[in-house]
Amino acid sequence: MKKATTPCKYNASACRVYLSYGFWVRVLIIRFSLLLTLGACANFLLAVVLEQVMLTDLAGQLSQLGVTALLGSFFLFLLGGLGLLSKLIAVAFFDYFSANRRIERRVLFYLGKRDSLNQLFHFKKARLRYFNQQHRKRLLKEDDRKSVPS
Repeated sequence: MKKATTPCKYNASACRVYLSYGFWVRVLIIRFSLLLTLGACANFLLAVVLEQVMLTDLAGQLSQLGVTALLGSFFLFLLGGLGLLSKLIAVAFFDYFSANRRIERRVLFYLGKRDSLNQLFHFKKARLRYFNQQHRKRLLKEDDRKSVPS
């Protein structure tokens, strides 16, 4: 039997954002803004054609409509992007301060502390071993001097 997997391979909380209802609404907002941009470009092209045909009043009105559609599309695009970004930031913020993450950080802190104490213990043990060897060598030299008759 296959295990059910999520489409996001890194962070399960980010998957909740991508699969939530609000995400798809923002995607539709971005699509609508892109369609408005295309419509504005079509209005500008039609205004240029009408200018060539000498229908200047209609061309001016179409260019005004194109400018309005273009500004609206940029505003919607910016609004959708900022909404999506704010939702991602909020999810990351709440995920960071969740109970599971706090426990993970605490466990990692204690593991790091244990490792550093372990390392300190080994360094102190090596230092003691070195000083004991030096003391033993000094005692052996003194013993050799006493035992050898001069």
